[in-house]
Amino acid sequence: MGVVHKLRKEVFDFIINQKKEDPSLSCRQISDLISSKFEIKVSKSSVNSVLKSTQLSSSVGRRVLKKAMSKKFQIPQQKKQQLLESISTLGFTFDHKATAEEDPLGAIKDNVFAEKQQEEGFSLEKLSLELQEHDRKKRKSRIFYDATNQEVEDIAAAQMTQGVQGENKEASANKEKKAYIVPAGPIFFDEEQFLYDLKIAREDKEKEKNNRHLYDNAGVVFLKAAQIDTDGENLLGDLFRKNSKGVVVDNFNNICSGLLFLKAFNIQSVENIEKSKNDALWRLNGFRKGYPGRENLFGWTQKIDFSNQLQLEYLNEKEQSLSSIKAFRIIFEDATSIILDAQMRSIWREPVQQDLFSSLSSAMTLLSKKLISNNECLVMDVLREKGINRTDFARILASFFDIIGRKMRKIEVLSEKQEILAEFTLIPSIKRFFIVGFRPYQEIFKEYICSITDTVEFPYYDRPRDRVLYYSEVNVPLVALLKDFVSIPQILQEERPLKWVLLGQQKKKASQIALLTNMTTEKAESIISKYLTRWPSAFNKQYIEEGDRTDINREELNKNQKEYQCYAGDFVEKVFDNFGDIFNDYILTLHKYCLDKYFPKQKSEIDIKTMVSIFYGLQGFVRESYDQLIVTILIPQGYNFLDILEFAISRVNDRHLVTKDGRGIYVSAEKVKA
Repeated sequence: MGVVHKLRKEVFDFIINQKKEDPSLSCRQISDLISSKFEIKVSKSSVNSVLKSTQLSSSVGRRVLKKAMSKKFQIPQQKKQQLLESISTLGFTFDHKATAEEDPLGAIKDNVFAEKQQEEGFSLEKLSLELQEHDRKKRKSRIFYDATNQEVEDIAAAQMTQGVQGENKEASANKEKKAYIVPAGPIFFDEEQFLYDLKIAREDKEKEKNNRHLYDNAGVVFLKAAQIDTDGENLLGDLFRKNSKGVVVDNFNNICSGLLFLKAFNIQSVENIEKSKNDALWRLNGFRKGYPGRENLFGWTQKIDFSNQLQLEYLNEKEQSLSSIKAFRIIFEDATSIILDAQMRSIWREPVQQDLFSSLSSAMTLLSKKLISNNECLVMDVLREKGINRTDFARILASFFDIIGRKMRKIEVLSEKQEILAEFTLIPSIKRFFIVGFRPYQEIFKEYICSITDTVEFPYYDRPRDRVLYYSEVNVPLVALLKDFVSIPQILQEERPLKWVLLGQQKKKASQIALLTNMTTEKAESIISKYLTRWPSAFNKQYIEEGDRTDINREELNKNQKEYQCYAGDFVEKVFDNFGDIFNDYILTLHKYCLDKYFPKQKSEIDIKTMVSIFYGLQGFVRESYDQLIVTILIPQGYNFLDILEFAISRVNDRHLVTKDGRGIYVSAEKVKA
């Protein structure tokens, strides 16, 4: 069996559970997940040996061996006393010295749950094999047939040669605009195959729903989002480890995050903590089995000196994590400039909306990946009433194509006070790929889409939101958008194609979003997927309809605010007596960040206890895929704050937050069935 015997039990179990939950995972992918979770390297051959030992890599028909239950571990009496001292320094209490042996019924329940989980794993594996067989059959027949680039160029050349003599100036301009349009998209579409694939996908989603596990306090995802948004997932763990005498605890950063969120729900006694195994705060912090145990949770405090230096470092780290970036100023070779907000959603001239500010860490990551190096496609989504100024858009469009005289010369990073925090002048001279979303009420949409048959034809299944959208696509050359702004002779001679992908919710109806991109060789489905992954809330009502983009029904919250007055006595002092005080201070910091960035502005600040009772304490489902952490919040019957909850969910999703193990956070809401 190779080196299987050298792996720790938790690593061994992790490999088995990953394969059961997602049979399509390769040994290399599982190896990468182990590196992220346990911070150790395990070769793919070792992973394969583990899978072979449990027959998870065997051929169809073999059963998965059942895992023997491990014996309960008992903590020595001397160790218990040390843990009691550690617990008190963290601000928690221990009211009852119960042992694992005092609850045999709980142990029996755990055994039953483990066996049930084994059965579910086997059924999921069988389902995966059936889906793989379906995919093999599907690949035998080609469904989509795209026009080749040469065919597109021939059509464009034929249309461009059509004369416009004998017509007035306005008619000539309209005809010239139409001449730029080249139909694109699938020439043949197999609707029967699409409907069959849709049926399979929805059956798959229904099975996922039936296998979901309900967690308490799933609304804590908002606090988790704030922690990720401020680059704070490792803040406390790294700080304590730096000031320790050698803390050796697995998943120490996750443990610190778990203790942090316990404070939000006022879970103080060890007994209540041990009862919180079904709490989402553990699952969202990497503990799939819930409560990680007393020794791991509390034993580390004795190895850390709670010094003044540690407290000062904490305050400095916290202040730095909360630093906000307002926008980026892009200066071109011709000395003109534009403003791009810190979330890279739109181009601005007037002051940038405060809700589009971003943390220093998130903003700099976006700048590096999306704009400077363009290792990832820049995806923008224009929401403002008038859209963006045509001249400004032409400037950035020309720079994306790296046109001489219009290239990016310098990028300035601006603070909330418009101060220049940093400058970047070493900007690669490359073609940059982009997708920009426009709305029908915006001038650019009306200007360029008015000459296109603005109806959507082909279906697209948006799986995360379980809905069918419809699209059409057309190709246009760059000159169609830049001929009035860029006086470069070469631009009229070179074909630099662009693609419009028109997107709507009803077939053969007017589009609701128009996506402009220079990735003309990519399928429209891929472009739509990239756009909706970056901006999941693009089809929300407040974004589709003309009017205030951020307006929601705040009246209900204001009406109910009297029932939830702020509580006095929350920890606000910056003098810390123990580790528990630091946890208290930081969870309140994250709570205030949530109110500022995700929830609508209120006349008075809502305290954390109120938010727990209305939002943070909602039940829900948590599930992981290879690249996403998916949280579905359950809406109870008679819930009065649905508009505000949906508003906050859209804000979190649109920030495109990614956990430290590389999974993007996606939040949705689902009503409790009567």
